[in-house]
Amino acid sequence: MDKTRSILDLKPINFKDFKIETSKFQAWFKGRRLNLTGTEYMILYSLLQKPGRVCTREYLLQETRGGVRLVDRNIDVHIASLRRKLREGRALIETVRGFGYRIYLEYEVAV
Repeated sequence: MDKTRSILDLKPINFKDFKIETSKFQAWFKGRRLNLTGTEYMILYSLLQKPGRVCTREYLLQETRGGVRLVDRNIDVHIASLRRKLREGRALIETVRGFGYRIYLEYEVAV
């Protein structure tokens, strides 16, 4: 899949405290703009497209690859970085051992 075409085809997402504005390639959490890399952005977008459903590492690799060769564990590093950037919302990205990750649907963010 051509990454340029896929980025242009992305639809904006508003889910709970998350907002992704695809025309500007920007993401927010609780009104705070997140300074994400392209890979982190695509991971977050992919997870928010399927809230509550597990996204396998293979799926996330496919969604983020875009010509860059990533390996399975690279996703783990990007997830860790994304969690740090979410600060109080880091627990919203749930690890499903042996499968991948998902956005946790039933959450309360600590203040």
